[in-house]
Amino acid sequence: MSNAEYKPEPATTPKRSRDLDDRGKPITPLSLPDLVKESVAADDRAARQRLATWLGRAARHSKPLRSTDLLRPVPLLLTAMFFGSCMLTSTLESVIGAAAFLLPWVVLFLAFYVEKRVLPRRVLRSAPSLVAEGFCGQCGYSLRELPVQSDACIVCSECGAAWNKDRVTWPWWNHAEPHWSRVGHIFSKPESARAGRDSLGRIVSIRTLQDLADLQRDAEGERKTAIADADRALSRTSRWKRAAAAIFATLAFGAIGAVLLASLLEEMRANNAWQAFICPSILWIVGIIFAIGILGGSMFTPQRDVARALAARGVCPSCTALWPPEERRADRVVCSACGSTWGLAPNDSR
Repeated sequence: MSNAEYKPEPATTPKRSRDLDDRGKPITPLSLPDLVKESVAADDRAARQRLATWLGRAARHSKPLRSTDLLRPVPLLLTAMFFGSCMLTSTLESVIGAAAFLLPWVVLFLAFYVEKRVLPRRVLRSAPSLVAEGFCGQCGYSLRELPVQSDACIVCSECGAAWNKDRVTWPWWNHAEPHWSRVGHIFSKPESARAGRDSLGRIVSIRTLQDLADLQRDAEGERKTAIADADRALSRTSRWKRAAAAIFATLAFGAIGAVLLASLLEEMRANNAWQAFICPSILWIVGIIFAIGILGGSMFTPQRDVARALAARGVCPSCTALWPPEERRADRVVCSACGSTWGLAPNDSR
C-alpha cells in the first residue's frame, strides 16, 4: 500500500471488535486509565495524561461519543437501581433505621458518579486519537523515531501494530499544548461538549452554528468573511425549522399559562385577582426565553454540516484557523494549528 493509496477509515465511532490497524490486523485499543498508568518518561507521561484528560472530558460531555453499545443501557440501569432501592426502603428500615430513607439517594449519587466519571473512561477507546498524538493505537507506545516502512507504515516496536505515517498529525513531541486544553467560561460549553471526529476518526472539538456568531467578533479580514459566509449559509438552511420550533414553544407555554390564568381567576376574589397573573406570567416568560434560545441556537444544524461549510471555505472546523490558499485545493487538509484532518470532497467532510 503506497502513500497515495492510503484511505482512512470513515469517521464513525469504531466498535472494539472491529478495530484494525492500517495493515488490517485486529487490535484492542487502550482504555484511558491504561494509557496513563504505565511508568514512562516524564514528558511522555505528561502527554499521555493530557490526552487522557481531554478524551475523558469528551466522553462525559459529548453524546455522540457516549452512544456506544456498553453505555446505551446505562440510563435504564440507573432508573432500575433507584426505584429498586426505594422499594427496599421499608424493609431496610427495620435493619438500619432512618438511614434507609437516605439509601436511594446514595445509590443514585454513586450510580451517576460511575456513569459520568468511570464508565466513559473505561469504554471510550480511540485508536485514531492515540496515533494522531504519536502513540500506538493499541498499546500506547510512543512512535517517536520509529522508522517508516516501505508501505508508509510505522510499526510499533512494542506490539507490532502498523500505522500509516499520515495519521500522525499532532505528535506529542512537537506540540506540548494542544488547542483544546482551554477551559470555557461558566456560561459557555467546554470544548469537550462539542467533541466529534474528524476525517481520520480522531476526536477533536468541532464548532457549532451557535459558535460562529461569537467567532466573528474576534476574527478579522478573510477569516471573518469566511466564517460569516458559512454562518449565513447554515442559518438559511435551518431558519424556517427553528422559527417553527420557536413559535411552537411560545404557543405551548402560552396556552398552558392561559389555562392556568383562567382557572385561578375563577377561584380567587376580585381584589386579589392580580396574584393570579404571577404563575401564568412565569410560563409566558419561559416560553419567550425558549423561543429566543431556539432562534439563536444551533438546533437542526448538525456539527458535520458546520464542519463541511467551514472546511469548504478554508477554515478549520476545530480551531477555526484559516488555511493557506494552496492547501485548500487538496482533497484532504491537515490543519497546521491543531492537527485535525478534514476531507474537502463532497462526501468526505465530517
